[in-house]
Amino acid sequence: MNVPKDLIDRNIKRATDTKQVGFMELTYEAYGHGGVGIVMEVLTDNVNRAAAETRAIVNKGGGKMAEPGSVLFNFERRGVITLSCDRSQEEKVFELATDAGAEDIQERKDGHEGFVVLTEVSAFSTCRRQLAEAELAIDENETALKMVPLTQVEVDDDTSDANSALTEKLLELDDVDAVYTQ
Repeated sequence: MNVPKDLIDRNIKRATDTKQVGFMELTYEAYGHGGVGIVMEVLTDNVNRAAAETRAIVNKGGGKMAEPGSVLFNFERRGVITLSCDRSQEEKVFELATDAGAEDIQERKDGHEGFVVLTEVSAFSTCRRQLAEAELAIDENETALKMVPLTQVEVDDDTSDANSALTEKLLELDDVDAVYTQ
């Protein structure tokens, strides 16, 4: 999942604005095309507006809002550290990451060369720091605590494109911070 830099900047500005008070963190759940689970993390000062806008985008995009817990149980909050490096550093990455508490190391699947290191939330900062100290190139835009799906839902290309379009529309909402899909 890519989160645009302007979305991050906008939310940081809103969260640090002294005129703004009473922000709430919310999580909404939905089903997209092909039964794909969608989790949306929202930071809002107006719960009614956030709920209405989110519901409208999901419905217009062909999805369906879900009951709390009906999608979220398929996800787990994990530390995700994305590295940009070549395969020759695989052994170094594996050794450093496992020593720092990583649970899994995978090759990147986004078309870039490198690895994705998955950690428990409690080990995220330690693992990230040790990989940075070893001068491995960390892709800061893709490194964060994220909701990682426990299972993937297989869909065809058209269904995948429809879900991508829905995700993009949700990320355009001011209150939506992140969208995760199976």
